[in-house]
Amino acid sequence: DVVTKNTADAMASLTFFLHTDSELIETPATVNAGAQGVFEDIVDYMGADGTKGALEICSDRPLEVVARIYNESDDGTFGQFLDGINFSGLDEGDNGRLYALRQMTGEFRTNISVTNTGMESATVEITLYGTNGSELTSYELTVGSGMAVQDLEPFRTRASSPDLGWGYAMVEVMTGDGIITSASVIDSRTNDATSIPMKR
Repeated sequence: DVVTKNTADAMASLTFFLHTDSELIETPATVNAGAQGVFEDIVDYMGADGTKGALEICSDRPLEVVARIYNESDDGTFGQFLDGINFSGLDEGDNGRLYALRQMTGEFRTNISVTNTGMESATVEITLYGTNGSELTSYELTVGSGMAVQDLEPFRTRASSPDLGWGYAMVEVMTGDGIITSASVIDSRTNDATSIPMKR
């Protein structure tokens, strides 16, 4: 679900762009002056049900944007909050830090996401650390323009640390610009997730 608040005194014309692995999906919308535009299940709203990717929102008026991604179960929904980002992202040589990450078999797992809002393909180096500051491993990801890459459980799969407990990550941009990174810490018992925004 995406919610956009039009902070201007005139109607906002929006365009949603969903960048997927196979296509770019574009959908127009409007939000009245001073109003809140609510777009439930934005992926379905754009006719792209079953697809995932990076969502870009363009507007001719200033907007404030928040979102919630969620799963549905017989007991209701569970998910996590995502804040809209309106800065240009990290450029070559910049780094972002992801704290309070967790990996413990049967209890918690962490996924790391990297989104490239730039016009060219980008490469990032991700370094994983234990909570005491010890370096566990370092690796690179290539992210195409407009794309998002989700790296699943890197502490387990890349650092061979399935029972690390707590840790953190450094994401450095080697090539490219407009990079945004975040993480999800997921309770393995309930599949409830917590969003971890990057520190700059």
